[in-house]
Amino acid sequence: MKVLTIIGNGFDLGHNLPTRIYDFIQSNCKFQEKYQIFKGTNKGTNWNKLESNYKELLHTIMSNRPYGDPEEELDEILSNSNYEKYGYISYPSISSDKYIKEINEIKQLIKLLSDFEKDFLSYLLANCNIDKLQSIHPRKKILEILKSSSDIINFNYTQVIEEVYQIKHVNHVHGSLNEGNIAIGTAALDELKESLVDLTYPTKRPCKNKYDFQKTMKYYVEDMNGHLHEDDSIKSMFYEIGHYIDKNEHQLFELIDKKNKEALSSRQHIEEKLKKEKYDTVFILGHSLDDADMSVFKKINKDAKIYCYYYEHMDDCDFKKMKENLHKLGNTFELIPNNDLYDI
Repeated sequence: MKVLTIIGNGFDLGHNLPTRIYDFIQSNCKFQEKYQIFKGTNKGTNWNKLESNYKELLHTIMSNRPYGDPEEELDEILSNSNYEKYGYISYPSISSDKYIKEINEIKQLIKLLSDFEKDFLSYLLANCNIDKLQSIHPRKKILEILKSSSDIINFNYTQVIEEVYQIKHVNHVHGSLNEGNIAIGTAALDELKESLVDLTYPTKRPCKNKYDFQKTMKYYVEDMNGHLHEDDSIKSMFYEIGHYIDKNEHQLFELIDKKNKEALSSRQHIEEKLKKEKYDTVFILGHSLDDADMSVFKKINKDAKIYCYYYEHMDDCDFKKMKENLHKLGNTFELIPNNDLYDI
């Protein structure tokens, strides 16, 4: 029988390790002020939802992003340029600052989140190092599950499985303390990378009324025989402006991927492996099945039976969300309260 075990932060908490982000924030009075923006502003949000709060910040920035319309910027250039019948007296300098504001805002968020990673890593190294782990006793039921596992996927950064249970075949999804590298961020960000740049040249649009026709006339020139032709210089400027806007937009998308967990090579490697494997049984220990990690869970073969252990005093909304996401997977599953799972 092939068994997969997936580990979440509740596993470390069950071993009495202070790995919550709230624990980290409380460890230094400077952290709460420095990272206040990640706490969240909606009712019920808190430090332990930092990654989903970061995602909300990105959503706010991107949802307020205006359409990138080269025509609008070109119209402004034309209105401020010296224009003659046969062309421009001087060819204006072309560029665009579209999305620079959003780029700078996301850069600041990424810088702050990178600082958070460094500080959190230092905190975990001080509080969850090997010396600390040596005082932890293995839990009998967990040891049985881990020993039966063909593969272990760990969303945590600590080495509890390796050091406490002496099991080495562990795949850390988002880095580990042993590697000195941890990844904090979010996932499911594809919807933020929808292009808002409209590169349809104005004369290609049908004229619905007299005003529209008059407006498109600025994009034409009249030849010696009175025939109208598109103005190549104006058309060139339109696409040059579009190039800058498009370039800025792609820089935005690249920035989003800086802290996009789905862009991590370690995570992509694990997802590719899951797509090829077939498991009979899947144990989930201490993971809430939040949306940010569902792309990993969705790669599990649908005929595997899932046994999901959960903290019996967890928030009702979080429990409801966990159950909903389990249903979405399409696997047969059982929800099992921790109860004596962490008893020595």
